[in-house]
This record gives sequence, C-alpha cells and structure tokens, in this order.
Amino acid sequence: MFFIVSFLFMSLIFGYVEWRFVALLAWPMWAKGIISLCLLPALFNLWVILFYGDLVPNWVSKLFSGSMVLLVFLFTATFLTDMFRLITPVSNIIPKLVFFLCIGLTIFSVWNASLLPMVKKVEIKSSLWAGQKPLKIVQLTDFHIGQGFDGKWLEQVIEKTNRLNPDLIVITGDLIDKSPVELGDEMRKLLSLKAPLGVYIVFGNHEAYHQGELWREFFKKIGLPVLKNENISLDFKGQKIALGGIDFGANYQEKKADELLEKTFAGSDEQDMRILLAHHPHVFKKATKHNIFLQLSGHTHGGMIFPVDLIVKLSNKGFLRGLYKKDDSYLYVSNGTGLWGGFPARFGSFNEITLIEIFGK
Repeated sequence: MFFIVSFLFMSLIFGYVEWRFVALLAWPMWAKGIISLCLLPALFNLWVILFYGDLVPNWVSKLFSGSMVLLVFLFTATFLTDMFRLITPVSNIIPKLVFFLCIGLTIFSVWNASLLPMVKKVEIKSSLWAGQKPLKIVQLTDFHIGQGFDGKWLEQVIEKTNRLNPDLIVITGDLIDKSPVELGDEMRKLLSLKAPLGVYIVFGNHEAYHQGELWREFFKKIGLPVLKNENISLDFKGQKIALGGIDFGANYQEKKADELLEKTFAGSDEQDMRILLAHHPHVFKKATKHNIFLQLSGHTHGGMIFPVDLIVKLSNKGFLRGLYKKDDSYLYVSNGTGLWGGFPARFGSFNEITLIEIFGK
C-alpha cells in the first residue's frame, strides 16, 4: 500500500512539473524529452531502493535517487513560479534559469549529504542533574550503511567520535540497510568506539526491514548491547542513571507507547536519572509522563531539504531537529550522522555527530 500511495504521489508531482514547467520551456522537443526521461526514474525510486537496492549497481541507485531530488526541487520552484505568475507576467527566461538553478541545488545537496558529519554541541543545564561533573554523551544515529555510506566512511566517523572523549556513546537506530551477512564486517568496526560508560544501541525501523532479529543476535555475539524495551543502570561519579532503549519495530505505535515505556524502565530506581534512547521522536509526548529526563532520537534526518522538511515535521508530531523541552523533560532530535540512500540530499541541514553535555545549575 505504501508503495502505491508513494507512486501516485510522485506521479502527481511529475505530472505537475511536466505540465507547468517542461511543456512551457522554450526549448526543442528533444531537449524537453531528455529532461522528462531524467525525471522519470523518480517515480520508481522508492520501489527500486527498497526492493532491489541490494541487487542493482550503486550508480543505478544514485541515478534513481538523484532523479527524485531533482524532481522535488523542480516541483518547488515550479509551484513558486506559478504563484508569482498570479501577481505579474513571467519572462520566458525564468523557467530556463529555474532549471539550471535546480540542477545546481541538486548537485550541491547530494554533495553536502555525502560529507563527513560535523560535531554539533548541545548543552543542557538542569537542577535535576546532581552529578559532580558534566556528563558528555555522544549520539550517533541513522548511519544507513549499505545504501549511501560504507565501512571507510564509518571508520572516519568512529575516529572523529573517539576524539571527543565522551563518557557515554549511544546509537539511536537505522544503522544498516542490508543483512548481517553483507554488512557484518562494517558493523564490527563499531567495537572501536570508546567510552568509559560504554556504547549502547537501540534499533530503528530499518533494522526491522533487514532481518532485525539476526542483527540483534549479531550484536550480542560481538559484545555490543542492544537495548530492547529494557534499561541498564549506570553510575557516573555519584549520579545514578537508568539508560533505557525503546523499540517499536518497523513503525511507531502510539497505543503501545505507555506500555513499552513502563516495560523499558521496569526495575529502575525512582531516584535514577532516566535517559531514553528512542529512534522515533514521537514518543516524547508520552515519555514526559514517565519521568524521563532526556530522550535522544533520530529518524527525521532533520528534514533534509525544503519542502520535504514540512512533511517530515508533520509526520513526526511537530518534531524535526534540535532540542525540545517540556516541563523538566528534554528531547534532542539529531539530523542524523548519515543519510538514507533513497533521498541523499541536504540543503539547510547537515550530517552530525552530536555531543551532549549535561550540567547542573
């Protein structure tokens, strides 16, 4: 059903661009035909990436995803141009300039999405923090190794993370986009991450797409803990922390949120500072009722580009990127350390390694 809806949606966007942009270009038919052929793969991008991403060559995946990025930019530019036409006539040169602008934005956005992540520093000051020293947490999320990024890129991310000397490292889902057989060697590189309090993982929806239970067994075998609706007790210089990980599988389920939150922190001391790892940021609206001090999430990729960010924000209960606060609870939503190969574009956002420092007031 998802693929039918997405295909119809992309077909509407494609049809609008063909009707209001390509058809109006003062160029020969052969030139307009080439533009149409370049945009056509966008209709099948999600289908190809999700069903045949493991089979097709990497350049084919990039061709389809790049076509989708270009179509989104052209749709946005065409819509804005049509709005402008309601006010005043538009010169014939404008569509030509729009086309080359969108080509440039596509190239820049895809290049920007391929860069090594920047370090994003976030400070949280709270009277609830009773630790003698600030706690340094590095959050990594949304690697999407296998579709967009590889083991060499991951090694550089690990090296950059270790240089921050964090007390705790957490990974909040969507590490992979292939099976353990295909990506086992790459994931073993995570053993190089170093932090005194440890490295902990929670799964996202993409692990559920790619043999999640086998991945759980794989990480258990190599000694990297994956938290599934459970918590672990940590002691940081006198401050007790209950670190919990919640796992909704392929899709966030609002009706199960309270039950899973109770299960996740069952057995933890009520005096412990609760930190929740949750791939989906949606659960924050429920987490605030469960004495959660800090929730760390990913999933949104920071919205990637305009106007996709508007849709992403709407579909994630208003959460997009950055730090949110409600009462005494905090939520941080990362842009993502990497990016999914199905839409590899960033304009107005960037790949990030998040360094969170928690201070007392």
